[in-house]
Amino acid sequence: MANFPYSCLRNTLGALNVLYMIIGLVILGVAGYARGVAKFTNLAALGALVAVGVILLLIAVIGFIAAIKHHQILLFVYMILMSLLFILDFIISIAALALNENQQYLLLKNAFKGLTAEDRKNLQARLHCCNFDNTTALADHCPDLCNKQQNCKLCYDIVKEPIALALKAGGGVGLFFSFTFFLAIYIARQFRNLKDPHSNSDSFL
Repeated sequence: MANFPYSCLRNTLGALNVLYMIIGLVILGVAGYARGVAKFTNLAALGALVAVGVILLLIAVIGFIAAIKHHQILLFVYMILMSLLFILDFIISIAALALNENQQYLLLKNAFKGLTAEDRKNLQARLHCCNFDNTTALADHCPDLCNKQQNCKLCYDIVKEPIALALKAGGGVGLFFSFTFFLAIYIARQFRNLKDPHSNSDSFL
């Protein structure tokens, strides 16, 4: 029975970090899908979500190793990083959720204009669209298929729904799980203060 609190906290902390690894992959997948569809590489909100996903994965790996090995220094570093991640994740998630349709439109439009002529041409061919909207009739050639069939949609009409979905899904997931970081910090603190029952007393810091 003396080992129960230690084992319980270690297993709980390990399970939480496995969950964070999965969530990090989900965030990367959602953001990566939107970037892959739109190819607007300077869309700040999605880039920030990618950063959060990568950081969350790295911190979760540190937390998992710290939990398994009951490493005092790694546990302390883990608590600090989780605190910083909560602040970062909360701000970015709120920003992603707060973007309205007009703000998303302006971001996408500026990103489209920021692409090189070759990138715009490749994007239009890949999405089978021509120009971003009616106000951006740039001097780029539309895909040959569009010119022949005269039935290509505007690029904004194609990408706006995937981008909006990605922002809402990524922001919602990030916001929900940011509040579980407090639980992880608390468990890590309690676990760090416990003595490993399998070690001798001289190894406890």
